[in-house]
Amino acid sequence: MILWMQTEPPTMVTWLHDVVRLFYRGWRIETERTGEPEARIDAVRRDASGSVQVEFVVQDRNGTAKETVILDTGGEPAGRELEGSIRRQIRLFLYRLLARHTGREGNPYGILTGVRPTKLVHRWLDEGVLVETVTERLKNEYGIRPDKAQLLTEIAVRERPYLEKKETAACRFSLYIGIPFCPSRCSYCSFLGAVVSDYPRQVGPFMEALGKEIEILGELTKSLGIKAQSVYVGGGTPTVLTCSDLERLLGWINCYFVTAQTREITVEAGRPDTLNVEKLRLLREAGVTRICVNPQTINQSTLVSIGRNHSVHEVLEAFELARQEGLRQVNMDLIVGLPGEGLKEYANTARVIQQLRPENVTVHVLAVKRGSAIAEVYEKASFEDKMEQVERGIEMFRDYLVKAGYEPYYLYRQRYMAADMENIGYSLPGHYCLYNIQMIEERQTVLGLGAGAASKFVNPADWSLTSLYNPKNPISYVESLPRLIRTKVDKLGGLT
Repeated sequence: MILWMQTEPPTMVTWLHDVVRLFYRGWRIETERTGEPEARIDAVRRDASGSVQVEFVVQDRNGTAKETVILDTGGEPAGRELEGSIRRQIRLFLYRLLARHTGREGNPYGILTGVRPTKLVHRWLDEGVLVETVTERLKNEYGIRPDKAQLLTEIAVRERPYLEKKETAACRFSLYIGIPFCPSRCSYCSFLGAVVSDYPRQVGPFMEALGKEIEILGELTKSLGIKAQSVYVGGGTPTVLTCSDLERLLGWINCYFVTAQTREITVEAGRPDTLNVEKLRLLREAGVTRICVNPQTINQSTLVSIGRNHSVHEVLEAFELARQEGLRQVNMDLIVGLPGEGLKEYANTARVIQQLRPENVTVHVLAVKRGSAIAEVYEKASFEDKMEQVERGIEMFRDYLVKAGYEPYYLYRQRYMAADMENIGYSLPGHYCLYNIQMIEERQTVLGLGAGAASKFVNPADWSLTSLYNPKNPISYVESLPRLIRTKVDKLGGLT
């Protein structure tokens, strides 16, 4: 179905589009009329001395709605801050108009559609806004549902002691190393190129390039006097590496980045079928403090359907082996919204996780990405039908985990998420993953090495940042390495 959207000035489309998308899911939103649309939205903005007026007309199968909003600007010139406030108010007005007109709740997070909603809370807390006021402002200024406003505030307050102060932010960084290989491709994955079929040909050149990047950037950080506070080895599945390659990687990390200021080293061992006693022992002896064993679900039929080449038994066995080898901090990732799963399956997964009692549990909502196998079969109609059940599943996991003593301590959102929900990390007290907090809140530079790694260079003066992304494809990463290293050397040099 087609919705024709026409605004005056035309640039309004760029910051109203995502609000419209919340109420017209799966529709193609066009700004040039190419046929006979099933719906139409017109918006006209008129700026005058002391006020801004916007007229909206919405036409669809529910009928026609016409409304006008007039905002008082106090006669001030429209600087960046005032213009931001004007746009937020216009977006909120359109959001509430479409909610009334369509009879739908558009989004539990209202018009706050970004990936990192807690960053807004931290900004207000930095300004001295009281915690109680923050929750009310989220509801009133952004249309956020009361329970979500409370959740965002609660998580931000928990994160505050772990965030960098401006005086120390330039002296420390988080290190991310991306290993882009997996033993097989899950059906919800949109990345095609990193299933290991010829280990020497695929992994060998990548490891040589990664070693060079680690050496050059490691020597640079030493000379600049900036220290890695946390290390996170992700992927892909890093434990798909052979023991010898894994040992090499951990040796590089310890040689170039680990100091007395390094508080944690995390390795994603997400696929239980890549783990054995030798690898787990190697991780512990290299100083790894946390591993991720990611079942995604504890229902065997679902594991088969999504292409996870491991069994529930292997999940339980890997967890027990990790405990036996002395790895005392384990994270387990779960996904709500997988095909064929409902409340019965979620309850089964939650009960098993509760019995295992890992230190961290991250509950993800399925993001149906273009290019994934699931996207080809996950029809929009069934997606809509499942939204309420997905939300109930998320709340059920939260109830299980909170009652078992876990605390929600970080949160982020993604595009294409089922039910417009969120991914939440839960932790037993005292076991928060520092890297997760720093990566989400962007108060510390993250140096990303390896394929698919993102670097974020943070300016503590105003918490602004610039980003640099390594190619996901291992071959492209190897070919781009000289340019990537030059750019990172320049960026790191500018931080001190």
